[in-house]
Amino acid sequence: MQSRRMQEMGMATRAIHGGQCPDERECKSVVTPIVMSVTYKQNEPGSQRGCINSLKCNPTRQSLEECLACMEKCKHCLVMPSGLCAMQMMMQMCMKSGDHMVICDDMDAMSMKLMRECMKKMGISYDMCDCCNLQELEKCMKPNTRMILLETPSNPMMKICDIEAICKMARRMQKGNRMDQRIMVCVDNTMMTPMLQRPLDLGADMCCYSLTRYMGGHQDCMMGALTMNDDEMERNLREMQECMGMVPCPMDCMLMERSLKTLCLRMEQHQKNAMMIAKAMEKNPMIEKVLYPGLNSHPQHDIAMHQMKGMGGMMCMTLKGGAEMCKKMMKNCKLWICGENYGGCESMICMPAAMTHLSLPKEQRMRVGMADNCIRLSCGLEDSKDLIEDLEQALNNSKH
Repeated sequence: MQSRRMQEMGMATRAIHGGQCPDERECKSVVTPIVMSVTYKQNEPGSQRGCINSLKCNPTRQSLEECLACMEKCKHCLVMPSGLCAMQMMMQMCMKSGDHMVICDDMDAMSMKLMRECMKKMGISYDMCDCCNLQELEKCMKPNTRMILLETPSNPMMKICDIEAICKMARRMQKGNRMDQRIMVCVDNTMMTPMLQRPLDLGADMCCYSLTRYMGGHQDCMMGALTMNDDEMERNLREMQECMGMVPCPMDCMLMERSLKTLCLRMEQHQKNAMMIAKAMEKNPMIEKVLYPGLNSHPQHDIAMHQMKGMGGMMCMTLKGGAEMCKKMMKNCKLWICGENYGGCESMICMPAAMTHLSLPKEQRMRVGMADNCIRLSCGLEDSKDLIEDLEQALNNSKH
């Protein structure tokens, strides 16, 4: 089916049929074949078009990329071995030594580590700010600013940035300063997936994904992706990807493509569970605060309702009683698994200050509201009743 016609269909249909062309396969297989070959026969020297070697092209990988582009309703997608690989490639392609970027002050810890350890060594400077505050963001902009990197909702504090407003601000500043180079607005959309949020439709230049999380959804496949509409950007990225060898193996591409077929079903259950759990925890006297975009109490609830098609399966909450109470509560959980990943079938519980964001200075964590008594919940696919009961018994038993 032609990709343009496919992109007019619903998300579940696009996730299942995007990139699939059984009629074009010799054996008419419904499922994409796993092509493990790293090289391809050429008819004669210099005659080869399409696949030459697996760095340049692989049919299994190509099918996955076409499916993801179809889901995003965009022109191009590149997949990489991990989300960090995707982010690194994005920044290396878009920026050079002497350039400056602005990033969210509470984004994923590994993304922050990438900035701290790698980007500065490349001569790229950055400032962190609360990107929910447009005035603060504008103050961080410099004449050599080339990128604004957003993560919305942020991990773990669930802040929602107004993507459309930030894109308009970037274009206005670029025009006002008469810059030759575009100020790129790039969005880490891992937590929402294209099902719940499409930043490219809101004006963003590029989306970055850790497919390992919700898109993979089974805690068994590591991969990342970049999506965009710009043809030149895509060509440059593919050249860089080939030179750096940042390609995933065909087996992982098959696992990821298979997982995408159930993404819509899974995301519906994730956010259904999350809403019920958030409401239950908000009423619990042992909970100080619950941060979930679907709650009216969330500071950016109105923005979330405008730019998101659903509220996702992640939330953050603070407990009364401090860090020790958090540790006791987590130890008492029977169903919730203590771990750093999110987006899988299993419900995961994490204490960011002691786990994912431990490497950040305490002052920085406190500045963004990431207190020691903060807990992040990744709501899985289990029955919500069982998950709520497990949290409540864990909280009650932590009193003793």
